[in-house]
Amino acid sequence: MGINIVLLIVASLFFGIGICISKLKWYWLISGYNTMNKEEKANVEIETLGNYMSKTFFFISSLNIVGFLLNYFFNISLAIFIVLTVIVLLYSIYYCQRFDHNPNSSKETKIVLVIVIFIMLITCIPIMAIGYSSTKVTITDTSIKISSGVNASIPKDKIKSISLVNEMPKTLIRTGGIGMGRIQKGSYSLENDIKAKLFLASKDGPFIEIILDSSPSHYYINYKDSKNTKTTYDDIINKLDLDK
Repeated sequence: MGINIVLLIVASLFFGIGICISKLKWYWLISGYNTMNKEEKANVEIETLGNYMSKTFFFISSLNIVGFLLNYFFNISLAIFIVLTVIVLLYSIYYCQRFDHNPNSSKETKIVLVIVIFIMLITCIPIMAIGYSSTKVTITDTSIKISSGVNASIPKDKIKSISLVNEMPKTLIRTGGIGMGRIQKGSYSLENDIKAKLFLASKDGPFIEIILDSSPSHYYINYKDSKNTKTTYDDIINKLDLDK
């Protein structure tokens, strides 16, 4: 399930850390505190800090679970939850300084913030790049190749029909790939028990519908500009020498 599995892993990780801090008092899990010497630790309100951090981790865990559910069932953009997670993390790091009375803590905080921002950027940028990359359809004598971050190859001899339709079956569940609002890329289960691969840049038609005699049985492709969808459809029909 791709990024959905990542969300669940992140949610479980933060929930587990929250439990360890709040119930087991494993304060060494708190970044920064675990590297302090005895004198520095004495200047930290560790119980108050631990209580705040555990609540923060529980909130982030809940945020990722909500993101998973809304994205999985309703295709709500993951970008919203990624941004919210970053904001919560950065704010918590900043807010935690009120519990640390060591004179050099502000410098360390800036370093941690830079590290957190860097980690989030290298995590988010590839997801956003795949989501917003344009779909390229390459047509050969024997196949249709789709390149869009999530790729596919459709053999010509497996194609039953190709149509330009204004509506497509209702999307039920995404089983793999990326969903970012109007952008849907990857494997999906559609109504009427249809297993499909989607390469959509818009929720509105027209859609290129390719039906195969193998699984997944349906492919749907479109672009934000409907003219590009129609042009690609004509190219497929003409180059594969198919009847419209």
